[in-house]
Formats: sequence, C-alpha cells, structure tokens
Amino acid sequence: MFKLVIQDDEGKTTVVPLIRDEITIGRKEGNTIRLTERNVSRRHARIVRAGGAVAIEDLGSYNGVRVNGTRIAQRTALSVSDRVQIGDYLIELKAEGVEQVSDDSKTAPIERVDPAMLEGLPTLQQAAVGPPADLTEPQRALPPTAAAVGPAMTSNARLVVLSSNFAGQEFELTRPQMVIGRTEDNEIVINHRSISRNHAKVVREVDGANAGRYTISDLQSSNGVRVNGEDYGKVELRRGDIVDLGHVRLRFVEAGEDFVFGRDAQVADVPTAGGGKLKLIAAAGILVVGAGIAALTLGGGGGGKAKPDAGPGIASGSKPAALADAAVAVVAVTADAESVAMAGPADAAGATASEGFDTKLTECRRLRDQKKWGDLKLCGTDLATIAPDHPDAVALIELADRESNAEGMLVDFNRAARAGNYAEAIKLFTGMPQESGSYAKAVTAYENLKQRYITEMKNKVSGAARAHKCKEHGKLIDEARLISEAHAAVKGIPCKEDSGGSTTVVNNGGGGTGPDPACNDLDTYKVKAKDATMAGQYSAAVKELEKALKCEPGSAALKSNLVLNACKSRDRALAQRYWNRFKALQSNSNLIQACSGLVE
Repeated sequence: MFKLVIQDDEGKTTVVPLIRDEITIGRKEGNTIRLTERNVSRRHARIVRAGGAVAIEDLGSYNGVRVNGTRIAQRTALSVSDRVQIGDYLIELKAEGVEQVSDDSKTAPIERVDPAMLEGLPTLQQAAVGPPADLTEPQRALPPTAAAVGPAMTSNARLVVLSSNFAGQEFELTRPQMVIGRTEDNEIVINHRSISRNHAKVVREVDGANAGRYTISDLQSSNGVRVNGEDYGKVELRRGDIVDLGHVRLRFVEAGEDFVFGRDAQVADVPTAGGGKLKLIAAAGILVVGAGIAALTLGGGGGGKAKPDAGPGIASGSKPAALADAAVAVVAVTADAESVAMAGPADAAGATASEGFDTKLTECRRLRDQKKWGDLKLCGTDLATIAPDHPDAVALIELADRESNAEGMLVDFNRAARAGNYAEAIKLFTGMPQESGSYAKAVTAYENLKQRYITEMKNKVSGAARAHKCKEHGKLIDEARLISEAHAAVKGIPCKEDSGGSTTVVNNGGGGTGPDPACNDLDTYKVKAKDATMAGQYSAAVKELEKALKCEPGSAALKSNLVLNACKSRDRALAQRYWNRFKALQSNSNLIQACSGLVE
C-alpha cells in the first residue's frame, strides 16, 4: 500500500495512507488533505491511484505543483520516493513494505542518514526510483533518493540543497550564467518565500586563466547571499562552500566531485533566532556533535588549559582524513559546537533573555498568522527592544508595514475597479507589494479588470469605425495603450472615412500613423534589457526598457524594472527621475530598498 509523507516548512510531518482511489489537496474545507498555508489554493491538486499506479494533477492552482523540482502542466505519474511540492509543503510518495534509501530520516530531519544503512540497497532502489515519464525539462531538480544510489559525478558543478525545505534537490550548473530565484523566468527556480524573484546569479568563467571558476553574485535580493556564514555581494565558490539564500541552504559541489546527499551530507537548516546554534547541531546529527566534542577534548586538554590555536585546529588539522569530504554540516557547525559547549551555564542572564525573546517571538508569529498587522508591528517593536536589529524582529516589522499598506491599497484598488477607473486601478495594482497577501488577492480581480477593459475598448473602437469617426477611432486606439493586451486587440481594426460617396481606409493602429515599426523589435528590447541587467550594465538596460515601454506603456513590469535599473546604476539624477515619474511604485518594498539613499 502507498502512503504520503507530508512535511511542512518547520519539519513537522504527517503520514497519510493512500487508501482511496482519488484524493484532493487544498486549503478549503472538504478536501481529503487540507493544507492551511496561504500559498496553497482552495482546490490545489488531485492524486489518483489506478491499477497500482499513482499520478498527480494540478487543479489550476495559483502557485502550481512541482514534482522533483519541476512544475507540472498535466497529469504526471509518480514513482516511489518522488517528491511533490505544494506551497511550503513537501509530500513524498512511499510504499509500505519497500525499504527506502532515504528511509524515514526525512520525516525527522534531526537524524543523520547512516551510510552503512545504504549498503546492499542500490539494486532495489534503482528499480524503485525514477523520474516521472512526463517530466522533460533539463533543469529538473534531482530527487535525493535517486542521488543516494551511487556517486553522482558530472562535468558541471552542482548546487545541492541541504535544508529540510528542499533537502537533496540538485541543480546542475550547465550554463555560463544562471540566475536563481523564486519565479519561472529564472534558470534555477527555488519556490520559497524567503527567496527573491531574482535572488542571485552564478557565473562560470569560460576564458582565460580563470576558466572553470564559479562566482555567485547577489541581485539586490531581500535576504542576501551568505557563503560560509558571511554576507557577500559577489564571491568565488569553492568545493564544499555552504551557500545560504534566505532560508534555503545549499552546498557547492565542484565539477567531478564525488558527492552524494545522504552519504556525504544530511539535513542542515539555516540557523534562526533563539537557540539556533543548538538546533543546527541537532540537525547535523551525532557525528557532528561527536566530532565537536573530540576536537574540544584535543584542543582544551583535561586540565582546563586551552591551547591558543584550538579553533583553527578544529577546523583543519584535527579532522580525520576519512572525514575530509564528509557532510558539509560537520565543517559548518564544528566551531559553533565549540562555542556552545564552552559557554556552559555561565551566561544565565543570556538564557533568560533568550527565553523572553522566544516567548515574544511566539506571540508575534501568532499575530502574523491571524493577520493582525497593527498588533504585529507593536509586537515586533517589543521584540526589537529585547534583541535590537535581530533579523526576525526586523522582518516582522517590515511584514506588518507592508501588509498594512497593501491592505489599504487593495481597498482603493477594488473601489477604482468597481467605478471603472482603469488608470487609477492599474496604478494601485502595480504599486502593491507583490510579496503581500493583498497582491495575491488582487491578481484575479486585476485579470478580470483587464478583460473588461479589452472588451470595452474593442466595442468603442469598433463603434467609431462603423460610424466612420476615424479621428475618434485613432484616439481610442491610443487610449487602449493603457493595457498592452487591449492595444494589441484593437490596433488592427480599420476605419473608413466617408467622403461624399467615396471611402478612404484609415489605419489608426499607431494613433493615426499606423503601428510603430520599432515595436516589431519589442522582444529584442526586453532580451537586451535583461542581458544588460545580468551584466551589471544598468544604464544600458534603462535605455532598452524605455524603448519597450513606448510599445507597452501600460506594462507594470517594465515600469518597475526601469526604476530598479535606474537605482542600481547608482546615478542619483537618473534614479530620481524615474522615481518621480512612476509615483505609484513608491510603496514597493523592493524598490524602496534598491533606491535607498539615492532618492528623496
């Protein structure tokens, strides 16, 4: 019998036997499996069992369904140990009575996968595990159980996820430049709320003395890029480096390196507030703790005298050769194990403060879940009083401000939409923080608004054409540029002037002069703008985006990118000009951060 092991983003698991031929998954009551996070749609997915086979399909959800890291577009067959991501939930298909290479340690992330347990299993697991036949995208994340069968050496470097949210997923760095982010337009998609839309870029040098070298750069993300615990704007990646992108932790595996998740590494989450080091040590497993204790014993001695160079010794020379390529968490947390063990009970006041912080943090998270944004801001302020500049406190205050502002904008947007004030509604929608819950609520209403506007403009333009009012016809076509899809729908409608018995066809596709020939290169402008942004040539990107905006004057994405690139150029005059030009975007938290210190 099959079963589903469901794990949330905090590592809590639930096992559901697959005893029905059909089950539904969603946020709404009435689903067989109800997942309550906001990024799960009311009716999100369906799992069907027939003739010993299991398949899953997306029921038109907003955030989609991913199987082994790849978003599916149709019903997709599932194999044992395949991993399904729905929102922040990870669902793994298992079979009763079939021993799994990835065993049940995935349902309890604090346990370490013992390599000895994998001996003798490759034949069984190779038969049991395989990618779904319908998944054909080359950049599909590899399931960890498949990786655990044997060495996975490739000619390209890889990024392997260590954190429990996507544990074991692999991304092969097949191109000279690959952008990592939360949305589908990236080469590497990691759909987690702590990841920015375009978070980081990995570049492989292809020429010269540095050929084959990899670097990672921060793309002005909200949560930054940390390598081995340090924040970087750009840094070279080396074998075994630990890369933290928001709450997702990855290991850099160089080309040709024999590294297998489950044998050489185990779950290691990004440390958080309130005892985070202790949690990280627990997640690393008994091997890590043992290595830390052994290192302390060797470094500190039995008589209470610590050697001056104990720290460096632990990190390098004290480690047995057999552990040279062992789990990266061993390298990452040994020093932390030392500091925690050496601290002992001496800092009682610190422990009390930590307890106060944890209590207040729990209260704040409750208010966050209840969406009480005003109370959350007060709670976050209290949290910051206990621990000034703590990332959790700062994040909660920012969340409260963002969601509170977005709720007000949503009310105004709905009012403008009902009144048919299209220009005002579009300004409010494009200015709404896209990571807010209110933005997600407004998306459907905005799509309906667009369709209503398109229909209305088609009727107006057609009416003017039938009445031979070609001047009005041209003005209406220009007016339709407010929404690019509307302009595309009406610009081809001809108008015939009635001149005393004779007719003259007038093409007002470009407001009386016909379509602008330059707009035939719209896609080229967008591609050039993206390439310039990726290369750090922000002023050049602004020029290409300006050309594109003339063809799509209602595009919120183009306007947002214009402001972002203008600010990234660090040209104060340029940044201020676009900041003032698109005032509706001034409440966008990402743009506020990018333009900080440049605009007034």
